[in-house]
Amino acid sequence: MLKCKNQKEELQKYVNEHADYFQELDVNTAQAYSVFLHSKKLLKKMLPENEKKEGKVNMCKALEDLYQDGINQGISQGISQGISQGLEQGRLRINSLNQKLASQNRIDDIMKSAVSSEYQDKLLKEFGL
Repeated sequence: MLKCKNQKEELQKYVNEHADYFQELDVNTAQAYSVFLHSKKLLKKMLPENEKKEGKVNMCKALEDLYQDGINQGISQGISQGISQGLEQGRLRINSLNQKLASQNRIDDIMKSAVSSEYQDKLLKEFGL
């Protein structure tokens, strides 16, 4: 385990290959592994299992949960970044539209597009934005 402590996929593979051993570790052994792996998160994932299995910890499940948490966090961050980028692109499009309309002295169109998304879409198409 120590050889692959910095390689998450290899660590998970090793634990899964030795599942018979790692599915029912005693609490002290599980805590020692989490210290060796420098993983407080792993320890937190293992302890709830301790309450369910009378002093036994399922390290396989803890690693799977930890891995899934990482995936979920990555997805969440990706979605959040995508939304932020989309909002910024939308702002840039509308600002560009307003600048073009203002340069043509089409103030009424700016006002109308601010309250009508259909009209705004029409103007965006008109200007190729």
